[in-house]
Amino acid sequence: GDVVQEIDANVGKMLAKLKALNLDKDTLVIVTSDNGPWFAGSSGSFRERKGGAGWDGGYRVPFIARQPGAIPAGIVNDAIAMNIDLMPTICGWAGKLPPNITLDGKDIAPLLQKKRTPSPHEDLVLFNNEKVVGIRTQDWKLVTSSYYRTIEFPLEQRGYSQLVNLKSDPGENYDVSSLHPGILADMKARLDRARASRHAAARSASANGWVRAMC
Repeated sequence: GDVVQEIDANVGKMLAKLKALNLDKDTLVIVTSDNGPWFAGSSGSFRERKGGAGWDGGYRVPFIARQPGAIPAGIVNDAIAMNIDLMPTICGWAGKLPPNITLDGKDIAPLLQKKRTPSPHEDLVLFNNEKVVGIRTQDWKLVTSSYYRTIEFPLEQRGYSQLVNLKSDPGENYDVSSLHPGILADMKARLDRARASRHAAARSASANGWVRAMC
């Protein structure tokens, strides 16, 4: 409750200052989070918490964007996106994308400006630290590992990978892999491609002397 009060008060102060400086309509303001709550908080109807491997309770967070004149008021869009999309979106918003680099993120400006705009992502890759543990499309998710505080449960190794339909089961309560073998095969193929890409990137970084820091 204290955190919500502090965010509310200070965002209000910031917006008031932008208006006083006549920068209100020329400033993109985004309020979001990097993860869901820890065990001291509640993820509501969503499964697990921060550090919960592939479940939405650890990943799904509010995202509010505001810029009068550039973003119409009241738009709600449920298309999938990630915080990795912020860099290309903000760079595109400013009129210039970084040259000669490959980004995992996509420009999601159309999602902020129009209702029912589809995501630029075919899927999103879910990690536990550096390890790929899940893959998500707009309506489906395949989770191969669960995590509780400091203990990892490798579902995949025990044959318990879970396919969930997020459209009909946003709480991720039911594994429906036996009912949708075609979708399961497609999601496994997506997961394999993501892992191969991850390993190739790691090898390339190592070969070029780069070390990736883990936060």
